[in-house]
Amino acid sequence: MKSDRAIHRRVLDYAYMDMDALYQDFHISEQGYSDEEIEESRIKYGKNVLSGRASDTVLYRLRRAFINPFTIILFVLAAISFLTDVVLASNFSRNITTAAIILCMLLISGIVRFIQELRAKRVADHLTKMVSSTVMVRRNGKWTKISSTELVVGDQVRLLAGDRVPADIRLTAAKDLFISQSVLTGESGILEKNARSLFRGQAHSYSDYKNLMFMGSLVTGGMGEGIVLAVWVRASYWRLVKIPFMADFRQRNLT
Repeated sequence: MKSDRAIHRRVLDYAYMDMDALYQDFHISEQGYSDEEIEESRIKYGKNVLSGRASDTVLYRLRRAFINPFTIILFVLAAISFLTDVVLASNFSRNITTAAIILCMLLISGIVRFIQELRAKRVADHLTKMVSSTVMVRRNGKWTKISSTELVVGDQVRLLAGDRVPADIRLTAAKDLFISQSVLTGESGILEKNARSLFRGQAHSYSDYKNLMFMGSLVTGGMGEGIVLAVWVRASYWRLVKIPFMADFRQRNLT
């Protein structure tokens, strides 16, 4: 597995810890978080929303596609070629072909990158819609249904068949729980999940993390309860879907 860059280290670490340590570290009671604790967690860990996309306009993506180290090098080479082969050359040896070829390469590479970013943005928007849903959470001693964007780290959540996993979650209880992680790994298989702690070195791939549910997964059967360990604060759409889509994004982040 590759190095961990996007999955928070906290999520993977708690897969190996028992539930007592989880409840103690996040100061979670059987009643769930109170209003004060919710606000404290939101300040400390952030909100469960995608941010950093306000400046992602078409003009910004065009600039990012055509202004980068690769295109700058091509432009410099084209300028040098134009200077030596056209401006400083004699009337009989002038040849603009090389400069024209380099400028065409610059144009094509920029267009390809721009198209890739447009596709990446569409996939990110689709993912955002999938995970923006309601979820059952235990707060102030009772289970209530709230928007997934209101979740904070440390919340106790309950998921049933048909629910989309709204954040990265460590399971604390599971009954006949089955999860589809196809949006993350591209694999169509259904995985059974449980709340048992893992042994160090036991997990080598996503399917080995039996006690974790990752954001974007789909509950296909059973019931599960767990603790939110990470939310999507300060994520950007490019981190989410660097081609090819979520499979690459998740697979390159496991250790």
